[in-house]
Amino acid sequence: MAKKSSRPDEPDLAILLVAANRVLVDRLMAAMDRAGLTMRPSWGYVIRALYAEPLPLARLAERLDVTKQAAQQMVDDMAAAGLVERRADPDDGRRKLLALTDDGRRVRATALGVSAALEAEVGDRHAPALRAALLGLVERHGDAEAVRAGRSRALPR
Repeated sequence: MAKKSSRPDEPDLAILLVAANRVLVDRLMAAMDRAGLTMRPSWGYVIRALYAEPLPLARLAERLDVTKQAAQQMVDDMAAAGLVERRADPDDGRRKLLALTDDGRRVRATALGVSAALEAEVGDRHAPALRAALLGLVERHGDAEAVRAGRSRALPR
């Protein structure tokens, strides 16, 4: 049986995880606002997927594990925000590649800064244990590969 909190008024783990997510999202959005960037939390998966190299829409959708229509909608919204651009594919003139703009790369750098600040708040002593516990939870529920690959069931299919 799982050990329960010794104090009945303490929040349970699920509440703490949801609250921690809210702290993260609030910090990310505040940092983006200070940087003059438009961002939605779900766009982070697209930023991560396109960081290393431009991709065609079908490959992006596959990497995110979403439909091409869902990926297209996110790309359209991100292009309107100035974070993603369409480029001609040098290997196939009929196809477009999706690439991050300079602002898209600034979003990534800003988000990584927020993540580093949160990790520093947790502290060198506790951050590795927290990371291991969260990764263990994700692994036990079969989502570790998706997390490592930058896919999320949180994205619309």
